[in-house]
Amino acid sequence: MTNTTLNSGTVNITSGDAEIENSNLANIAFSITTGDIDLENRQASDTTFELSMGDFSANAATFKNDNTITMTTGEVDITLVSKDLKVVMTNLLGDADITSNLNQSSKNILTIDGNVGDITVQ
Repeated sequence: MTNTTLNSGTVNITSGDAEIENSNLANIAFSITTGDIDLENRQASDTTFELSMGDFSANAATFKNDNTITMTTGEVDITLVSKDLKVVMTNLLGDADITSNLNQSSKNILTIDGNVGDITVQ
């Protein structure tokens, strides 16, 4: 998807990738069984991303309100536009590198629940 605004809905992908560029997402639930999510220059608000096997990457991303990334197996790699974000993270197996420049008292919250894989938020 490119240059899109989605205000509510559900996206289910059994096998394949989701590539989203220059878009705004609000109240969207993504579910991917096998595949990656790649976000470029986009904003998410009250959106959930659930991946069973695959990677989540976001470049030039902004997260508003409450957003959740749930991963069974895969990497999370996020580069933020705005550091006005609180990250709440659990990761069972893998490294975590979260920038210390985040606003931990922000009303914008990104919850990352990972089982196996590295998590990077810069």
